[in-house]
Amino acid sequence: MLHSARAFGVIVLALTVSGLFLAPGARAESGYRYWTFWMSEGSDWRFATEGPATTRTNEGDVFGWRFAITTASATEDAQPSISAPDAFADACADVPVAAGEHRLAIVIDYGKADQAPAGEVPPANRIECVLALDGSTAAQSLSTIANLRVDQGFVCGVDGYPESECAPVVELPVIESPALESIDLAETSVSSEADSSGGLPISLIAFAITLLAALMGIALLLTRKKART
Repeated sequence: MLHSARAFGVIVLALTVSGLFLAPGARAESGYRYWTFWMSEGSDWRFATEGPATTRTNEGDVFGWRFAITTASATEDAQPSISAPDAFADACADVPVAAGEHRLAIVIDYGKADQAPAGEVPPANRIECVLALDGSTAAQSLSTIANLRVDQGFVCGVDGYPESECAPVVELPVIESPALESIDLAETSVSSEADSSGGLPISLIAFAITLLAALMGIALLLTRKKART
């Protein structure tokens, strides 16, 4: 009886493991909605690791503020939608510089309409060239072209957007996804296999069946071995 129970346990384990491969998963994640701060790095944007109140400016800098929702696992989607090199060229190329000053471009990206607070609409994005005094900070430069709502050095609102909130926690919708998101399969292979199996890749189904058969075989061998002894 004990041997049969052990074998049954192994079979149940096999069914559970194979179910993990075949069952879709759901995940939800929380994020923060706020004015993210970015700096140009070559042709790309880099999420700033230092706040604008202490970041010093230099000739040719491009700073970006983007109102967006970020999560612990992703900030790339929150970067400004305007190219950093294009911003400086468009805004500052013909701006003369006086002694003790330098030019920098500022991008203000008010974000997507579907990420706006309830009842609010994002204004049109802006690109401005700022003549900053040597030794100025990014926050000081931003304040010369926009009205800021600040809380303990943190930029909560730019030109009245958003009206009142300051970095609230936002619950993101549940995302349905395959349980094994980390498996790297060629896109064409996955789609062709999925078409022929009603939506599930054949490779996953075959792997699950093979695993199930192997574990059931082990269970059977254990049962026979115990029976002989």
